[in-house]
Amino acid sequence: MKKISGLAILGLMMLSCGSQPKVDGYVLKGNIEGLPDGTHVQLVPVSHDSEQPFADTTVVNGQFVFTGKMEEPRAFHLLVKDAYGSRNLMLENAQMEVTGKLVAKKESDGGVSYNLSSLSVKGSPLSARYDSLLSARTDRKSTRLNSSHPSRFRM
Repeated sequence: MKKISGLAILGLMMLSCGSQPKVDGYVLKGNIEGLPDGTHVQLVPVSHDSEQPFADTTVVNGQFVFTGKMEEPRAFHLLVKDAYGSRNLMLENAQMEVTGKLVAKKESDGGVSYNLSSLSVKGSPLSARYDSLLSARTDRKSTRLNSSHPSRFRM
């Protein structure tokens, strides 16, 4: 009887460990309609300096994957190499996914731009929080610019 109880407990422990996969690094998968095969997608750190790409990968069938391990979460620009436009995100050790549809727009200087800000990022609570902070900042800025404050100018 003791053997059966011990085996049952051991089995339950193994099942509980297997039900929550441990993430030892990050996996950022992208599934983006509208990006041609062979396009390079890059992660460039957000900073005040001109940073080199942290990672670069190639699109195949509208998909790409970045993998690695972060010492700590960090803000990045997701961008298409040699094109205008970026999508900010927080890269952390988690299973993350970027999805959406993009349309290339020709610019007057002959370059190409993409509205990457329309892409959805899932699997990262920090990216969701980062997005909400950035949108609140943008909303506050536009409210300040678009409203007049007559009380400021009264004497």
